[in-house]
Amino acid sequence: METFPISKADVEKHIFEPWLEGAHGWDLEMHEVQEEKREKLVVNDIKSFRHVIDICNCKAPVGPSPNAEVLLTRLDEEKWALVCKQLEYDTECFRVYLQSHQTHVHHVKLEWNQKRREEATQWALQWMQQK
Repeated sequence: METFPISKADVEKHIFEPWLEGAHGWDLEMHEVQEEKREKLVVNDIKSFRHVIDICNCKAPVGPSPNAEVLLTRLDEEKWALVCKQLEYDTECFRVYLQSHQTHVHHVKLEWNQKRREEATQWALQWMQQK
């Protein structure tokens, strides 16, 4: 409080209430600080306290929490982005399928032409032998 004067209401609102509601971040950070056993510990070294100080000094963006309409709009945007990604993936898969199909058809045509030439060569050799 001496280093960063904040009101007791802010301390209760931003520190005590989240901790009492079960925000485990506070416990974990306090445990880490205790385990480190620093000789010189500054309030800024603790991330959660630094965040509260920033909020109270209006350095961090403070505003109303997003309402349900905004959250639904964001959800719709995320769903649309997911659908677009799925369509891109499906399009790419279809393109690869078409390419592999065309390659297969090309190879089948090559094999057919090769067999046709071999048969024609055999017929020509037989005819030459007969004459």
